[in-house]
Amino acid sequence: MIGKKLCLHHALSFISRLFHNKKNIILNAPFKHHSVHLEPIIPHLIESKEYNVILIGTFNEYKGIKSYDSLTDLPIHKHYDIYISTEFVFPPWWLITKKVFFGHGIGPKLGYQGESALDFFDYSFAPCQPIFDLHSQRDVNVKKIGLPLLDIVPNVDSKEVYQEYNLSTDKPYVLYAPSWNADQSLISDIKSIIKKLETFKNHHVIISPHPNLLKQNMCDGNDYFGSISLPLNKSSNKFSTFELCVGAEVVISDISSILFEAMAINKRVYFDGNERVYQASGAIEILNAMKKVIPTLNWGADMELEFTSLSINNAFINEYLFNIGNSSKAFLQAIRTI
Repeated sequence: MIGKKLCLHHALSFISRLFHNKKNIILNAPFKHHSVHLEPIIPHLIESKEYNVILIGTFNEYKGIKSYDSLTDLPIHKHYDIYISTEFVFPPWWLITKKVFFGHGIGPKLGYQGESALDFFDYSFAPCQPIFDLHSQRDVNVKKIGLPLLDIVPNVDSKEVYQEYNLSTDKPYVLYAPSWNADQSLISDIKSIIKKLETFKNHHVIISPHPNLLKQNMCDGNDYFGSISLPLNKSSNKFSTFELCVGAEVVISDISSILFEAMAINKRVYFDGNERVYQASGAIEILNAMKKVIPTLNWGADMELEFTSLSINNAFINEYLFNIGNSSKAFLQAIRTI
């Protein structure tokens, strides 16, 4: 049966190629917070007129583009030239195609980025220098891309943000965005940090955690946000974490991609002090370099007063991240070389 299905796909996809000149590209984002990293490249693929785009996962709707909930829904009679995934998820066994890994975000979780599953892919589209260096040690063709999400910073209506979270408009807001880890000991001390953030008088605070932090079954039964008084951003809310980052006066995080994204769009940024996760991720050198240009939360000081005087230093992020403002172009150029 396996051999028959594979042969059938080969035969039907060969016929498909005879009648269609465009390359078929599969974009796979298993989770909504992953799809934001591929959404910006879709208009470029459409405008190029060189490709048919097939979307797998939770994307926005695009006229004339096929989308499927799962890879198993892909039609067997089509030919597929390139498969790009934001996660270590493999296409169906019968699908013969060039495979690209484009990890979701730019946080230096090098343990995850270096998983053995990377060897299944033919290419890595690296957003930043540490991931490029790591993947260059493996049997995969690595391209310097950047993060298309950052190419065009969205206009965020602050009034709509305040309305969404029932906040008064007389204060700026701080965004706290903690990340998730399968090892619960590597998660930041979220409850203690939130208790201190709840004392702020001159700033609102919005909490926008990694979605897995809201699932107790993914957190060994821990409920990190059960009794907080601060507004909590969830998938049901109108704004993504990045959109909230755009409107924030200050962004606080750990190893999350949002910390680095905030630096790239010239936000005032604070590290929440979770050095354990950097140590476990093999990213302590990155942390040390980062701490030279962004401060760590210091609860012994008047944090709200510090916020207003904090200067912005781009030296670290300019060396860390590839093609700032032009990564969609680099992404498209890389696809054309495959």
